[in-house]
Amino acid sequence: MRRSSRAGPLFEYLSLDPLHNMLNGMTSYRCYFFDGENHIKDATDLEADALAAAIDQALALLRERAELHAIEIWQGANRLYASREDS
Repeated sequence: MRRSSRAGPLFEYLSLDPLHNMLNGMTSYRCYFFDGENHIKDATDLEADALAAAIDQALALLRERAELHAIEIWQGANRLYASREDS
């Protein structure tokens, strides 16, 4: 997982560079967290070597927050995974 803040040492943000991601085999994803009324309540950037690993990371984060009920994982404009049915 990477930080959303831009403050701090440069090395913390090397993972924001697509070339760095390509060289280290990691892919960047955006995860949105939804409440029980399907409103986005939080979001975080994830880095993983495959979509399945990103899903595992996101579901682990979801389990830590009882007030949230679902996730969606996106890469750019493409929704890759949703843990809930669309209404």
